[in-house]
Amino acid sequence: MVIDHIGAIFFPEASILRLIGRISFPLFVFLMVDAFEYVKNDKNKLKKYALNLLIFAIISEVPYDLLFKDKVCYFFSQNVLFELLIGLIFLIMIDKAKDISLKVYYAILFLLISTIFFANYSFSGILLVLGFYLYKKHPKKITLFASIVIFSISLLIIPLIWNYTYNGPIKNLLLENYYLVGALIVIPLILNYNGMQGKNNKAIKYFFYCFYPIHIIVLLLLKCLI
Repeated sequence: MVIDHIGAIFFPEASILRLIGRISFPLFVFLMVDAFEYVKNDKNKLKKYALNLLIFAIISEVPYDLLFKDKVCYFFSQNVLFELLIGLIFLIMIDKAKDISLKVYYAILFLLISTIFFANYSFSGILLVLGFYLYKKHPKKITLFASIVIFSISLLIIPLIWNYTYNGPIKNLLLENYYLVGALIVIPLILNYNGMQGKNNKAIKYFFYCFYPIHIIVLLLLKCLI
């Protein structure tokens, strides 16, 4: 994530940094889905998890907008913690639904919500959440691989349509965004995950929550100084 952000802000021409950085969001989503499986039957833990995501998403938003958009408030792009929060609520709803038609309804609804809300990865993030949820329910390598591939391809849909409509050649856009295949790097990491929960250390847990806004603020300060 940090490498991705450094590449995006300071070295936009260094696609290798963006390629390496693509590992972060799929890994975040997988860990969120995994955490959901542990806490979904404990309402207090589930509420606390959602509240933590909301609080740190709000804390991170202004620094995020300043860093990436040079504006104090930019509605058309939200930081990734908001996307994870939407994904968590989606998991809660779809896991409770017993009827397949209701599950499909929730999937469509949250695809629209993530798009309308301008979540960081738009509908692609919800597709990935759904893919990892299915993988956790029925662990198969093809499900995992398909989830990542669909996620990467879906990230190109809107830019491709926009580019074709207004700018012409699609090929250039595909070449410029080849770093999206970097998301595939996460597959061997997930396949080697032993499924065991780590130590329940609050200091470590909140360090990772705090790290997101802190690293954005540090990069913002560096951007202002350079």
